[in-house]
Amino acid sequence: AGDSVVCGLGVSSCQLPDEAVLCASCGFFEQESVRCSSCGRWFCFGCTSLSLQTLPAGTFACPECFGIETYDEQLATHMAIVRARILTGEACHFEIDMFVQTVFDLFSTCAWRELGKNLEILIELVGAQIRAGIVPAVAPFHSVHYPMPKEMVRDIATMHSRQALQRVLMSEGGHRQTVKEADLKLWDADKLRQVLLPPPGEQATGSRGKLRIGYLSADFCNHPTADLMQSALLLHDKSRFEIYLYAITRHDSSQYRQVLKREITNFRSLPNTKTDKACAQVIADDAIHVLINLNSHTAGERNGIFAFRPAPVQLVYLAFPGTHGASYLDYNVVDKTVSPQEHRHLFTEKLIYMPHCYQTNSFKDLYPEVLVAEELPSRKAHRLPEDVVVYCTFNRLGRITPDILAVWVNILKRVPKSVLWLYKHPTMAVLRLLREARRLGVDSSRLVFAGPVMPKTEHLKRLTLADVYLDTLVYNGHTTGSDVLWAGVPMVTIQGDSFPSRVGASLARSIEMEDMIAYNMQEYEDKAVELGLNHQKRLHVRSRLAAKRLEAPLFDTARWVSSFEEALETVWRRHEQNLPPQDFFPSDPGNMHSVRVSDAESKKKWKEEKGDAFEMQVNRRMTQPLSPSSAAPAEK
Repeated sequence: AGDSVVCGLGVSSCQLPDEAVLCASCGFFEQESVRCSSCGRWFCFGCTSLSLQTLPAGTFACPECFGIETYDEQLATHMAIVRARILTGEACHFEIDMFVQTVFDLFSTCAWRELGKNLEILIELVGAQIRAGIVPAVAPFHSVHYPMPKEMVRDIATMHSRQALQRVLMSEGGHRQTVKEADLKLWDADKLRQVLLPPPGEQATGSRGKLRIGYLSADFCNHPTADLMQSALLLHDKSRFEIYLYAITRHDSSQYRQVLKREITNFRSLPNTKTDKACAQVIADDAIHVLINLNSHTAGERNGIFAFRPAPVQLVYLAFPGTHGASYLDYNVVDKTVSPQEHRHLFTEKLIYMPHCYQTNSFKDLYPEVLVAEELPSRKAHRLPEDVVVYCTFNRLGRITPDILAVWVNILKRVPKSVLWLYKHPTMAVLRLLREARRLGVDSSRLVFAGPVMPKTEHLKRLTLADVYLDTLVYNGHTTGSDVLWAGVPMVTIQGDSFPSRVGASLARSIEMEDMIAYNMQEYEDKAVELGLNHQKRLHVRSRLAAKRLEAPLFDTARWVSSFEEALETVWRRHEQNLPPQDFFPSDPGNMHSVRVSDAESKKKWKEEKGDAFEMQVNRRMTQPLSPSSAAPAEK
């Protein structure tokens, strides 16, 4: 409307959709999108780093039509106006929330122009909010991607968790808050004891009923969590445990969902139409002894369910790399690398320290074809040059930071016959990375981008074509790190100073190849260069990794499950004995889970018959069920 302004900026006349549309950059359907006036394609606000603050006055032209340089200059001008309004105190809460989201969108699409200024304002803003007792505008999952103080990340998670609990208390008791947290408890002690009574006729044997373990997740679908967890869920000792799964998302027809529904008898769907309390009541009615939150502060979470205490012992695990920060979650699952003793103060929960990597996985069971040379593709099939060293990083492009890209460019310069293979998502990030590589003095043709490949088996097969995997810095490859190691690709990672930046080191230690870990940027660069230039060393490391992936703890799922089951029995025993939660170090049972690499034809035939259920040869050392009077094992 002429020269009128909103939030200090000109009013936009961009075309916005009435319903969700397909983003031309990321391929997701989003309603918060804008249409390019030149090419007519839709782009979501996330990929374009737009919000109601930063929409251009007049119409919108996408970076490909407008030119990425001009586009970023316009975006930087808008962000400068917003920063000034925040610094002068003119910005309202709504503007601050939009600024915070836009900073994350810029970060996620490698828009690094004035990145330092944006992060400085963001960190100052969050610090002020924490000191004032205001819930920070930054979402917990966004915070772990930023190079911000570890204590600040903890406080963000804790304050968001407290806010969620307050919402539950207000919904139950109104604004007077006559309901206390202890009043929310839904679990029934009598019912839980009844479940553990010995089966009829077995009272004299000292046996007892099975411990009921519940897992709640939004990600029992085509998602990395289901990919990592599937084997562990099916490997639980059925003589000691009864497993319940609670899915808080709709059926997506994926193989993960189909297998879990078929193999886990007690698979429950908790639809969004049910309130958190109603869902919690379903769990309480199932008499669950230990309930595990597989979401924490990630997309699709329903943490309010846990606030109602449907189980007396509640854990948080896997999806969120840090503390959940809630009083109603008793334990968090870590290891001594991702959470060393000097980081103990960063968690509000008591910690279960797994003997090796905290992360479980299903690779031996789901993807044995990756070990069969006859099944692997050629470089030509994936448009990779044959006679060069292929460095790869298949993390989200938004995890790349300017300092790590500068190191990668140095590596390419020091290893002349090399390329860097990256994931092509989202398009905006690709344009910016190509521009930055040229600015740093490397021909953009040496950055090779690959799109998504389905099913995941095919992605893992193509990964085998790489020579060296280069890890990201602030947020390592987590599932991605396990992907490349199972594909037999040597990793170079750098051990950082926060949970998400230490996962690569945890994976390397768990596969017994600590030499893949660097402790500073120069060592990281030198290790990568040495592997690139020294063909014999590269072959030797690949040969070691090929053996270790079948022998070392990382891919031994049954070994992980055995240690985790010990932890589950111990935390329950402490509850039975009216002892408070306490840090615990489960023991390591040793090698347990082997995989048979048979010929490709029989493997293919078996999969046709069985779907995605598992071919497992597991030698398990079964311990006797706990008797009610069993003494707790010594804690380390």
